[in-house]
Amino acid sequence: MQTRQLGKTDLFITPLGFGSWAVGGGGWQFGWGSQDDRESIAAIN
Repeated sequence: MQTRQLGKTDLFITPLGFGSWAVGGGGWQFGWGSQDDRESIAAIN
């Protein structure tokens, strides 16, 4: 799998990420509202 150096650190990361902000639900100040756990799990799988 291809990796890239993160800035000037010793960390190497994959260029693909999964944005999961909405998966956290809406029960907090910055939440996006309600979400369906089954849909969240399906997106992760």
